[in-house]
Amino acid sequence: MITHHGRTIFGDVPADWGAELIGKLLIDHQSGDWGDDDGEKAVHVLRSTNFTDRGKLNVHDVATRYFSSKKADKMALRKGDLLLERSGGGPAQPVGRIAFITDDLQNHWFSNFVQLLTPNPDKLNPEFLGWVLLELNQRGVIERLQHQTTQMRNLDFRDYLRVFVPIPPRPEQDQIALSLRTAMEALSAGEEKLAASIRVKAALMQQLFTRGIPGRHKQLTKTKIGEVPREWDVPNLQSLFRSATNGLYVPESDYGSGTPIIRIDTFEDGEFYTRDFQRVRIWSAVAQR
Repeated sequence: MITHHGRTIFGDVPADWGAELIGKLLIDHQSGDWGDDDGEKAVHVLRSTNFTDRGKLNVHDVATRYFSSKKADKMALRKGDLLLERSGGGPAQPVGRIAFITDDLQNHWFSNFVQLLTPNPDKLNPEFLGWVLLELNQRGVIERLQHQTTQMRNLDFRDYLRVFVPIPPRPEQDQIALSLRTAMEALSAGEEKLAASIRVKAALMQQLFTRGIPGRHKQLTKTKIGEVPREWDVPNLQSLFRSATNGLYVPESDYGSGTPIIRIDTFEDGEFYTRDFQRVRIWSAVAQR
């Protein structure tokens, strides 16, 4: 059984907060079922591949599986349910991700690598519990509650249910859940805008570098790199450089102090994303060339 260094798995919490075992906050939990390749009734089966790192389900590629009519008629996910990634992950991806069920989903079920958690709404806000459980994954605490086989990671579910988590007063739970949901929605909206901007930029570069400013050039000519405006030059790339110099290989043992060094992990998309360059010890003559 996992030990705690405070009242909860996250440590100590305010005095007016409670602490409770995850298992005692649930009405029920169920294992999944992958179903068959064919059968009486088709059901949409969610897998861990449909999980995102932020609690939202990606439903663009949901598997269709088949079950007996009697079994399929009982398969439905309810608003407030939580799906827990019980097996999967990878070298850099622990299991334990959470997916929120935000609307009733008839004719939906989940695979046998996923566990359904049904929080008890009389004990706490189900969404608040989802954020707490998601934090177990994102903070890395979940690493203490899993073991790894050759192919995948597996959650030690019995120990998971015996973890103490913080329980604030219900009004504070509601406020915390609302704040986190609002922040996550804003983050998702920002990422969608960024993705759209990247697509627009790519389209612009394709247009501007092969056709120029729209409407300015009427005639095109074929070159080794494709069609370009007739009045454009297409010189050899090497002729455009004053000089070209290879970088240096510096062993890790020479890192620490000396001359700042620019590495491939210090820039992206044409810009430096850090000015805190690592330093290396190299001969002064090399540094001044």
